[in-house]
Amino acid sequence: MKAIQGEQYSYLIRLVSRIESFEVNAPNFSSQIIATWSTCLKGITLCDSAEPDHPC
Repeated sequence: MKAIQGEQYSYLIRLVSRIESFEVNAPNFSSQIIATWSTCLKGITLCDSAEPDHPC
């Protein structure tokens, strides 16, 4: 999950994936999947056509 604060609005980005059920302390997804999701979320930015520092 990623939150971004804009000038007028706040944005919440969430990646959702269907996986099989698992025990609380033993998730059944790999660290590679977590790294992929993390890389994807890091690439999401907010643009503002009025701000040269944040072009669209």
